[in-house]
Amino acid sequence: MLREILVLVRPQNGLIVALSFAAGWLWFAPVGTGLWIGIAVVYLLHSAGTIRNDIVDRETDRINKPDRPLVTGKISQAMAEALFFGFMLLTVSFAILGGSTFLMWGALLYFGAWLYNEPPFLGSHRPLSSIVLMAVCFTTLPFVFGSQVGSGQMFLTSTPFILTAIGLSLSRGATSIFKDFKDVVGDRATGKKTFLLEFGPATTARSGFILSVVGGALLLGGTVMAKGVGLEAVPAVLFVVMGIWYRLRVARDPEKGTETFSPIYTNEIRLQLTHLLWIVWP
Repeated sequence: MLREILVLVRPQNGLIVALSFAAGWLWFAPVGTGLWIGIAVVYLLHSAGTIRNDIVDRETDRINKPDRPLVTGKISQAMAEALFFGFMLLTVSFAILGGSTFLMWGALLYFGAWLYNEPPFLGSHRPLSSIVLMAVCFTTLPFVFGSQVGSGQMFLTSTPFILTAIGLSLSRGATSIFKDFKDVVGDRATGKKTFLLEFGPATTARSGFILSVVGGALLLGGTVMAKGVGLEAVPAVLFVVMGIWYRLRVARDPEKGTETFSPIYTNEIRLQLTHLLWIVWP
């Protein structure tokens, strides 16, 4: 049963949200208790949102991902709902531990997840909203959340920080837009409206490529302005270039979209890890 719960929650996907929060915090502050509380809040909230997404998209998953626990029946919907509320309870508990600012940001992140997962808006079934909400909820909000509680400042107007936040968000969008390739069969069969089905494979691939170029440039430029550049920047630069190359391959041949999503996604996590290393380098 534990294995099925892990498949349902997909804890590896929460890394992007946790790393986004950590990057925002460590941009301004050293490691502290608030860092771990914030990581717990965004990670647990992401886990709850993942469960809700599987509940809402169960019919699509019957085609795209027939081995998912909710589809196979190894986890019932009632149990999935119970797990969702359990993760939400843990989220609220950690947010209370952090204080009112953590509660406010937790509520804002939950609202974003609600817009993505739930009717009547159901952003995951809208071509543009799905990409925007994933970038905002997975990267923008956690990054700004971490920076605010780490710095203790309500409004951050630093140009390098703003450029980096936009760059990270666009880079995340450049990853999210490619996930539609691997899910296209079930999405089409169930009438789910995605960017790929709305605008076609070529436009989707080119859009992801452009987002990766602009996002990568802003990410590197903003971080150089704030943290300087040295050998510690090399890994992040390498993974920005690799991410652009992967997306360029699909832009040149959209048929490679499905097989290329996994390396694009893995590369994005590596980029965030090496960017975090760059931020904390003494």
